[in-house]
Amino acid sequence: MVELEGVKLVGEPTTCHACGMAKACRAQVAKLTTSKADKIGERFFVDTTGPLDGVAAGIKYLFGAVDDYSGKLFMIFGARKSDLKDFVEKLFSRMKEMNGLPTYVRLNGGGENIAVKKFCCDKGIKVELTPPYTPQYNGRIERRFAVITSMVMALLWNAGFTSVMKKKLLPEALTTASFLNDLAPTARSKLSAQELWDGKKSKWTSSHLIEFGRVGLVKIKTKITGKLDDKAEAMIMVGYGTEYPVGTYRFFNSKTKRFVFSDSVTWCKFKRWEVHPSMDGIYLRAKNMNCNGIDDYDEKMTVSLEDDGTERQVEALEEGSI
Repeated sequence: MVELEGVKLVGEPTTCHACGMAKACRAQVAKLTTSKADKIGERFFVDTTGPLDGVAAGIKYLFGAVDDYSGKLFMIFGARKSDLKDFVEKLFSRMKEMNGLPTYVRLNGGGENIAVKKFCCDKGIKVELTPPYTPQYNGRIERRFAVITSMVMALLWNAGFTSVMKKKLLPEALTTASFLNDLAPTARSKLSAQELWDGKKSKWTSSHLIEFGRVGLVKIKTKITGKLDDKAEAMIMVGYGTEYPVGTYRFFNSKTKRFVFSDSVTWCKFKRWEVHPSMDGIYLRAKNMNCNGIDDYDEKMTVSLEDDGTERQVEALEEGSI
């Protein structure tokens, strides 16, 4: 404008405070860290996500730590944010026995991390704090949480569970999604995160992978059965027994409401979730009713998800149709 008017400016430019208030913007933040680990266990990214509403007692928050070199995710559930310190202590105690304590730990400056920072400083671990409201600096763990969440939604929807069952099995789905994600190649390597961390290929191969929510006939081992008694019970597969021999799975028994591990199972045909024909236009109608999504629609409309047979696996158990 000055050049167009032919005006010559003199003196030093000053800051316009009004413009600063009106045009304030974030500083540019790189999506990738420039400081990368050169070996296993050298640098960890730590964070907390939650609260997880409507799940089992004692499970309200999810604590996670990603090894920068391998991309391996470690996670655990807790009832309070302050439980993050216990998670970090146990994890790093394990790291000390394997490869030694980490050199760097990155986390945000939240109140729950004060105790974690003190613990790390006492152990000689360098703490890198991220600025408030700038999760990009802790992108390794933030992105992993996002990926895991998407996988969890897909697992629960594909199994056709109702809203109640989705919340009940959310911790199982999170654990399963984390395990499966660690078996996949990473953006930095053609090798899986699990293989980079262990230094060898995982014994869990594609032949061992089973659909989450699939019904299996699990052998009854806890008691002696008669000749005409049932030799197995129908249960829902909700995870992998990673601490057990390969081929051991975690099941949910819908009758006893308990979780069990077993390696003796005969798999039933998996019933994949599909939108029922009577649900055509569900999203449009939900939008017209100002609903927030499927769950709200499920409560307000006459035709519900449960009535439409989307709870495939649980229906099979209750009706004895497997």
